[in-house]
Amino acid sequence: MKKLLAVSSIISVVCYLFLLSSCTPDEIIPKPELGSTEIGIVTEATATCVSLITSDGGNNITARGVCWNTTSEPTIENDTTSDAYGTGEYTSTLTHLSPNTTYYVRAYATNKGGITYGIQTSFTTKSFDLTTLPAISIKAQSATCGGVVSSNGDSLTVTERGLCWSTSNNPTIELETKTVDRSRIDSFQSTMTNLLPNTTYYARAYATNSLGTNYGNEISFTTREGIATITTHEATAVVKTMAYFGGTITDDGGAPITERGLCWSTNINPTVDLTTKTVNGSGVGQFSGKLTGLTADSRYYIRAYATNSIGTTYGDNISFSTLGSTGTVTDIDGNVYHFVTIGTQTWMVENLKTTRYCDGTPIPNVTDGTQWCKQKTGAYCDYNNTPSNSTLYGRLYNLYAVRDSHKLAPVGWHVPINNEWGILAGYLNGGIYVANKLKEAGTAHWATDSGASNLSGFTALPGGLRNGKYGYYSYINTFGSWWENVISYDSTGVIFELRDNLNYVSSQIYIPLNSGFSVRCLMD
Repeated sequence: MKKLLAVSSIISVVCYLFLLSSCTPDEIIPKPELGSTEIGIVTEATATCVSLITSDGGNNITARGVCWNTTSEPTIENDTTSDAYGTGEYTSTLTHLSPNTTYYVRAYATNKGGITYGIQTSFTTKSFDLTTLPAISIKAQSATCGGVVSSNGDSLTVTERGLCWSTSNNPTIELETKTVDRSRIDSFQSTMTNLLPNTTYYARAYATNSLGTNYGNEISFTTREGIATITTHEATAVVKTMAYFGGTITDDGGAPITERGLCWSTNINPTVDLTTKTVNGSGVGQFSGKLTGLTADSRYYIRAYATNSIGTTYGDNISFSTLGSTGTVTDIDGNVYHFVTIGTQTWMVENLKTTRYCDGTPIPNVTDGTQWCKQKTGAYCDYNNTPSNSTLYGRLYNLYAVRDSHKLAPVGWHVPINNEWGILAGYLNGGIYVANKLKEAGTAHWATDSGASNLSGFTALPGGLRNGKYGYYSYINTFGSWWENVISYDSTGVIFELRDNLNYVSSQIYIPLNSGFSVRCLMD
């Protein structure tokens, strides 16, 4: 029995020694790993930030958040947030902060291994937010600007606000001119005065409270070169030696207009000192003037002007041409046409009405729509087969008639060829936007008043057209369309077109030869 007890004791000792030999010292448990902390929205009493836990160290996160203090290296012994658990990105909100104060912030995270702090960052709470608004009503000697004060705590009541400005960057109330606005509303507006014309200024809104003066963002603006906002109007009438123009002054720039009118010259940018002028009263508003002593068939440049104590301001340049030679021509049927010289071209003022070629050969009048579409030789028609329409609008001709060897136009005249319509538009100095200078003014014949002035004297009328595929009539009073005999187009035609409600001209190509359009003749 004693032997058995001895053996049992020996086995226990061996097992104990075996267990001791299989154990290791306590292992170090990894702590969490943190990324950066980014500061978000900051007010005078709160702030938000976003932190990142990149690893939980192999153990669950039991606490996380941020800690902060007004001194460096804050810990959880200071103010903290508690922001749930887990890894990844999380947002914290710091509250009960003091305005205009710098705080230091660190993220923290805790697991079984202990607590880890992130990289420290800092921010300063705001006393108030201040925004400088853009300058408005900019004149030669003044401009209006304002500011908005927001996030203003009761303990930081603004005692003074306004604008400060300078010709240098970053103006301050100590060194520069300022306005003072003591109103308690959050937004304010002030007018800066005694400015210099054509000068760049820098301005900042400011607001002062018990902590000092804050400035808004800097804005810049340039005062106007002149003293007025003025527009030169298009001509209301132009003849050989006389024209009527006008202007509008919408803003005197802060100084009364003592003289206004028009100045003109054969050179661009006329001025009141170097060229002829009219004097048409004073003050703002619309005015008109009569230009006399002009030379026929000449191009002029005109500008409206306005003068006050600062100087003279001019409107935009407008060019115009006085009318040239006028007269009449008679066709083979005895129809009389007036003509006008525009630039280097002389045009009939009315659409062609002849029923015969200039050598006396009759032109067939095709009234039937089917026959019109089949016609392969020269033909004409009256719109809607009503002769009275042709008295005013002229007749409609197919392109076969235009190209007929018997010649459609009177002797010494021809149907426009190869971009002669384009030359006319170019002379009127407006690109494609010259339709109103060509069209008869008003709505006596055009369906819509698009502002036509007939400045050229061309007196275009909307004679409509006849379809070459179906033979029907359309667009009288809304379309004016005229043939252009483009030599390179053998099997199709080209037309020049105006519309009642548009101020641009256009060309249409690939027109069937048996279409019916108006004809205007041009002197050879």
